[in-house]
Amino acid sequence: AVLAADKLQAEQQLGDTTREVARWKVAHQKLETSLNQQDTHRQQLEQLLSDTQQELVQQTAQLKTLEDQLSQTQQKLEQASDQLAAASKQLQTATRDKLAMQDRFREAETARNALEDDKRRLESARVTDRHAMEQQIIEVEQLKEQLRATTESTAAAS
Repeated sequence: AVLAADKLQAEQQLGDTTREVARWKVAHQKLETSLNQQDTHRQQLEQLLSDTQQELVQQTAQLKTLEDQLSQTQQKLEQASDQLAAASKQLQTATRDKLAMQDRFREAETARNALEDDKRRLESARVTDRHAMEQQIIEVEQLKEQLRATTESTAAAS
């Protein structure tokens, strides 16, 4: 009877141990599955980190390229600004020269008009002098005629 009780107790302990081992196997399998899932998740995170790092490297390179382009654009803008300033100075000089030439042209036009006026006055004076000389010639001719007539009349009277 003791043996049967010990056997029964040993069978119960064996059943308990078998159930405990089965629970431990299920728990171990769950743990193994959880570890595999975590490993997969870790690998995914590592891949995501690697992809993110590569993208960061690419974006950093693009940013550097954009910074270089911006620097070049700023240099070109400064050059264009300098050229614009030089062109503006040239335009101011050309405008000043143009105004000076216009002033000289007006002065020359005024002088030409004054010369034209003088020429017209001289022509008018010449015409007036010619008429006066012609009149004097006529008067001298008349005086000569009168003197001849007077000389003839005086010679006939004597």
